[in-house]
Formats: sequence, structure tokens, C-alpha cells
Amino acid sequence: MASPGGRDAPGLDRGSGGACGFRGFRGCSLRPFDVVITVLALAVTVFFSFRIYATPERQEEVIVKGPGGSWVFPLEAEERIEVEGPLGTTVVELRA
Repeated sequence: MASPGGRDAPGLDRGSGGACGFRGFRGCSLRPFDVVITVLALAVTVFFSFRIYATPERQEEVIVKGPGGSWVFPLEAEERIEVEGPLGTTVVELRA
């Protein structure tokens, strides 16, 4: 890539197709910061993978919220709840 003055930018290997060109990784030299970023990205990926997939299964639940509070019930619960709201009473019925 030519600079505005017509000369090539310093350090640019004209025609190589980029930092490593199309030669693959053999012609590339990794700098210490490249290694740090790669290791950090791998560590974050592994951490969140274990955090998401290695946690024990939680029981499925239903959360009912209203102006008077909130209630948590297991999904298999058989309940009938009357919640007071701004437009009157709402009846919430849970059936398995």
C-alpha cells in the first residue's frame, strides 16, 4: 500500500497479502502479546463453558410478580393465587 508521498509504508512487504501472506502461519512470527491474548481468550472460553454447562440442573420454577410481592413455585405445583393489581384482582392458577 503506497503512502500519500508515493513511497511504501515502512515494514510493509509489498505483494505478500498481509502480515503472513498466503503462506500460512509458517512465515509468521508470534509476538508475546499475541500469545497472551490467545491464552486469555482460551481461558475465558473454558471458564464460561464450565460455568454454563457444568452446573447442576436447577429445578424449573414459575415466578409470579405483583405489586404486593413476588412468589416462586416449582413448575409442578398445583396452586391458585389471587394477586391484587391496579385494575383489580388477577387469579393465577398453576396446574401440572
